Amino acid sequence: MNKLNTLSIGLLSCLALACVVNGDDSDSGQDTETGGTSPSTMSTTNAMTTTNAMTTAGDTTEGMTMGQTGDDTTAGTGPDTEGSSSSTAMDPGPFVPDDPDPALYTRVDRLGMPALNTALISCDDPKGDCAKNDYNNANPADDVMGDFLGEITGSLNFLHGGLDLQLSNPPDDPTEPGFGLTVCDTSDCISQALPLVAPDTIKIDSAEAAGFANGRLLTDQVIDVSLALLLLDLGTHPITTFASVPVNPPENDVAFGKDFPFLAPAH
Repeated sequence: MNKLNTLSIGLLSCLALACVVNGDDSDSGQDTETGGTSPSTMSTTNAMTTTNAMTTAGDTTEGMTMGQTGDDTTAGTGPDTEGSSSSTAMDPGPFVPDDPDPALYTRVDRLGMPALNTALISCDDPKGDCAKNDYNNANPADDVMGDFLGEITGSLNFLHGGLDLQLSNPPDDPTEPGFGLTVCDTSDCISQALPLVAPDTIKIDSAEAAGFANGRLLTDQVIDVSLALLLLDLGTHPITTFASVPVNPPENDVAFGKDFPFLAPAH
């Protein structure tokens, strides 16, 4: 009994200490006397090795990624820090389009000066060969050369022929009551409008107050101002003469927003 108790105690102690008993059991692995490694030891070693390899690879990858994105300049090894998201501000330089070749784009309209292309450049057949198509395909340099001055002058003469009498006659004229305004001769109207229509671009002078025709605010009554420029003697009347009436709606039908892009949603 004593021997059995001693053997039992020895076996229990051996199991508690993870001893390996020699034998033919296929689960026992190689025996320790021949220098083999038990399955449990191999599994533990492999797991540790795999974990270490993953940690090392992860650390390396993270270091490379951080260095490349600029999140941690001390972790990266590359000299290229452009586009860094670190707290150090960097000047990105001028914006350069991917492909700035203008030949790749199609111009559909030119409207730097409101109403010029709409009212003074005619076209009976928008799909045919007409002045409006030529105008849209032209450039500001062509405006300066006077390529469309004849077209503009002809249209302006037509407008004056239909509006001058009503604009200039006094309000109490029994035959044709008017507004009593002083109109300009077509040549004078061309002269006062020429700096704004040739070239047909938006003009901005930072030394002057903002507002059409110096730039353009969303609230500017551009059509009323344009009509005064083309029809009235601005030596007698201010350019805001029609805008103060107003001839057209005085404001947008929906209030502008206070934040960019300021315009109301489509409605």
